[in-house]
Amino acid sequence: LQPSGAPIVAMGASANGRRLAVGDSTGRVFLYSSQAGDTWGKLEVLRHPRDGSPATSRGSSRAAEASSHAHSSRACCVSLSPDGTSLLTGSRDALRLWSVEDAAGRCSLTGEEAGSGGRNDVVFCATWRDDNETLAFSRVHTDAVGSRASTVDTLVVTTVSDLRKNFARRTGSPSRVEPPSDAADVATFGRRLLRGHQDAVLCCAFSPHEWGRRERARSEGDAEDSGVLLMSGSKDGSVRLWDIGSLDCLAVLEGHSDAVTQVCCATERRTVMSASEDGSVRLWDADTCLCFSRLDIGAGDPVRFLASL
Repeated sequence: LQPSGAPIVAMGASANGRRLAVGDSTGRVFLYSSQAGDTWGKLEVLRHPRDGSPATSRGSSRAAEASSHAHSSRACCVSLSPDGTSLLTGSRDALRLWSVEDAAGRCSLTGEEAGSGGRNDVVFCATWRDDNETLAFSRVHTDAVGSRASTVDTLVVTTVSDLRKNFARRTGSPSRVEPPSDAADVATFGRRLLRGHQDAVLCCAFSPHEWGRRERARSEGDAEDSGVLLMSGSKDGSVRLWDIGSLDCLAVLEGHSDAVTQVCCATERRTVMSASEDGSVRLWDADTCLCFSRLDIGAGDPVRFLASL
C-alpha cells in the first residue's frame, strides 16, 4: 500500500482483519478494506472540516486538501474499534473519534479531545476494549511552542459517549450522547485518569475478555470490570498493569533499559509482551509479573512494532 508520498508512521487494523487504517507524517489518515484475494482497496481519506466543508469531501485542490487533513501534524496513532465501525486518531493537536458509516467506508468526525488554555495535548497512543465502547489514550501536555509543561503525563480511560459529548459541547452541535450499553460494563459514565509513569506514555492495550479477573484484584463488592487490565508502556522504560475498576496500579514491570514502544498480550497464556527502543522484546507472566523470556532483536536496533497472533 502506498497511500501518499509521505512516510507511514501509524497503522491499525480491525479485529476481523477486514479494515486497515494508515496514518502518515503529514497528518493524513487513510482507510482501506480487504477485497477479493490479497488486494486492498482504499475506501476513504479522513478529512477534518476546519473550513466548514464536510468531513468526507473529495476532489479539492491540493492546498485545500492539506488544510483539511485528519490532523495538522504527524499522525501519532490510529486505532480501529474491534468491530471496525469506529476509528481513533491521535496527533499533536487532538484525539479524534471517527464513525465509519457504511460499507463504502465514508467517515464522519463525531468526537474529539483537544487541548485548551494555550496547551496542546499530544496523543501518542489510543486503544479499544473489546466492548467497542471503552477506550484509553495517553495525554501529554505541551505549551504553545511545544515545550513539555509541568503537568504529569496521564493515561485516560473514557467512553465513546464521553468523547461525543465533548465534541457536541465544543462545536455547539446537537448532542447524540447515549448511555453506555450493558456490554460496555463501565463502572462510571465519564473518564478516569491513571497517573504513575514518570515520562510520556507511548503505548497501551486492554487485556482480552477471556483473561477474566486477576485473583489479586477480586473481593466482595467489586465493580463488574474490576478484573479488566490496561497495560501501558512509557518512555521511562517501564510497563504498568492497571485495574480499570479500582484504578489501582497492580504492578510495575521493570527491565527494559530504554523507552517501551509497544505492549500487547497473548490470550491463551496470560502473557504480557513489550517491545523497546533497547532492541528487545520481553514476555511477562501476568500473574507473577515476572519476565520469563527475552528476545534480543538485532544489535540493539529499536523495536517499534509488536503484535500477538
